[in-house]
Amino acid sequence: MSDWLKGIQIVIIIVRETDAIGMPPRSSSGTCLLCKAGIGRIAMPRHSLECLKKSGWPESDAPSFVIRVEDFHSKMFWLLVLARNDATLSDLDSLLRDVWVECCGHLSAFTIYGRRFSSHSDYDGFDEDDESGLSVPLDEVIGPDSTFTYEYDFGSTTKLRLSVVGLSPVTPKSRSLILIARNNRLEIPCYFCKGKGEYLVTDWPDEPYQIVVCRDCTRKNVEDLEPECMMVFPNSPRAGVCGYVEEPNTAIRWYPPGWHPGDIYPAESEEVLDEIMNNDEDDAYTPIDEDT
Repeated sequence: MSDWLKGIQIVIIIVRETDAIGMPPRSSSGTCLLCKAGIGRIAMPRHSLECLKKSGWPESDAPSFVIRVEDFHSKMFWLLVLARNDATLSDLDSLLRDVWVECCGHLSAFTIYGRRFSSHSDYDGFDEDDESGLSVPLDEVIGPDSTFTYEYDFGSTTKLRLSVVGLSPVTPKSRSLILIARNNRLEIPCYFCKGKGEYLVTDWPDEPYQIVVCRDCTRKNVEDLEPECMMVFPNSPRAGVCGYVEEPNTAIRWYPPGWHPGDIYPAESEEVLDEIMNNDEDDAYTPIDEDT
């Protein structure tokens, strides 16, 4: 690694005054995507390293990075990624967009040991001395125990913290990066009945502005809800921001073999929501008057 990587990193943490959803700052359990075991956030890296040894995937003399990605402000949302050493920041950016943050094609940037690597730096005509593009191999900018940040959307920003939590001789089987673990869907109580929250209301006509509701309370309050402001609560730290909607068909491309969109997204919940929101009493059956 270059000498500048050995410098001291100074991190200033600024806590947001308000979040779209009030999440308690605690950790959450997850699933190993290799063996499908339920494991906690702290124990997952060690477990995943052991699982990788048994995976039968190819090995390389140049070790792969095991990178934990988590919401900068909370440990409830997290991923574990296996990245080949020659994978680029652009590859990692693509994974994060597809799995967690993409909504409107916003710009993004990594900050690594004080150096900034941004997506707009890759555009033709961009000339900025203090920024680089994303076509940089990971092994040129990170190493064991590296910690760095990622930002998506410089307006309504989603900020993530990334840490190298291990090295493995195993390499992803068919691409430069692969998702190997992920937090389970959060269990959030319904705003009204405190039962199992299922849907995010992004524009509730009262305070708080955004709420989580169960399907029964969705039915009871359907007259106050707009279909375009309702969604299955996303398994993402960008939930409730800038119209973000979870896209399982995009995320699944980064999963190990054997996983399907239906395994990672509650399609039945979405079907029920569509039924509730599109139930129009005007379409109800009306008997035909045979005398007319």
